[in-house]
This record gives sequence, C-alpha cells and structure tokens, in this order.
Amino acid sequence: MRPLVLVLALAGCSDSLDRSSELAGLRVLAIAAEPTGGAPGQPLSIRALWWSPDTAPPTFRWSVCRAPGDGSIEACAGEERPLDEGPGLDALTIDAPAEAGEHLVRLSLRADAQDEVVAAKRVSVGDDEPRNLNPTLEGLALGEPDGDGERELVATIGEGSAEALDEGDDGDEEELLVSWYASSGEVDDDRSFGPDRFATRWTPAAPPVPTSFFAVLRDGRGGVAWASAASE
Repeated sequence: MRPLVLVLALAGCSDSLDRSSELAGLRVLAIAAEPTGGAPGQPLSIRALWWSPDTAPPTFRWSVCRAPGDGSIEACAGEERPLDEGPGLDALTIDAPAEAGEHLVRLSLRADAQDEVVAAKRVSVGDDEPRNLNPTLEGLALGEPDGDGERELVATIGEGSAEALDEGDDGDEEELLVSWYASSGEVDDDRSFGPDRFATRWTPAAPPVPTSFFAVLRDGRGGVAWASAASE
C-alpha cells in the first residue's frame, strides 16, 4: 500500500502572508490520517490542525473524491462525495473509499467575515505496498527569554520517527522536516531539518502579547504529526 501524501492549499484567503510561519488569518496547517493508509473500506481517523484569530470555531465541511491527475484540489469541486460538516468538526472517522487508487479527502473551512480555506489529504487506497507510519512529536517547549528577549522553541521528536526507506535505498532513512508557526512575533525559521531534535528562535512582538505556537512534523511520505505551545 502506498502512503498518504499530504496536499495543502489555501483558496480565497484575504491575508497576504509574507512568511508561511506567520498566522494572520484562518489557516489549515496540516491534515493527518491514522493509519496512514488502508485497504478499501478500512476505517481511517482523519484530523486537521487549524488556527483562527476568531474565538468562535469555524465550520468544517469534509468530502472525498477521486484524485484528479494533476493533483489539484480545485478540480475536485463539484465531484466530491460529502462526508460530514459542522462547527469545530476538526476530526472524523471515515471508511477508505471502496475503489482502489488515489483519492482526496477534502476540507473546506469557513469562519464569519473570512474567506473560505480549502485543504486536502491525498489518500492511496490499496494493499500492495508497505504502509508508512506517522512520525511522533513528544512535545513543543518554549525556553526562557535571553538578554535580547528572544526565546528558543524546541520540538522533541519521538524515537523511531525516521523510518528506514525501502530496500535498495542503501539503508537511508526518511528526512524529517518541521514547519514552525507563531500567531505573533517572528520565528527565525519557517522550516528546519534535523535527525532527532529541532529548534528555532522566536522574537516576541513589541509589546508582547499571548502567542500560540505550532510545530508540524512531516516525513516526506505522507506521515505527519504536530505539537503546540503558548506564551502568556
């Protein structure tokens, strides 16, 4: 079974983001599936990591469709089969589509006074190849301020998250990547690589405000995990 490959897209977002790490408007940061693949009809748990500046939860609309050849989410519009919808519905369990092949689990996210945000997870349904496992993030820690007021953000990666690649790849392991997000201030890195420990630095806004932080870990083969932290 081939792994699920993550596909994310934003549509109609009114905020122009200079950096992907800046959280200024409604966002979908990641979608995960557990397990990462399934035979036709096998239950899959789907969940989304999202952020909104509003206190009211946005409305989630989930659907699934046959994946278009070009991989675009827009091509799925009008052809999808509804799954579920409702305010704050950021997780659900579905049965893998009955037809083997590539599918998109599609999420449309909408909040009051904000444009629609669309994201999707590419699902490979079948049983002919080994399954890729999701990596794990054990936590996200925010360090104490240094002399300049900057603080370190450290994501702790779970043991065994970097799986060995297929035979014939000279024993290589997956290359893990962390994407960083902050709702105020600025992080040094939008993304970072590393074998077992990932870190970046955060400069708070002036004056400082309560801030949400997220670290999203990806293994490049559809596996994803995340962790969050907050400053007072």
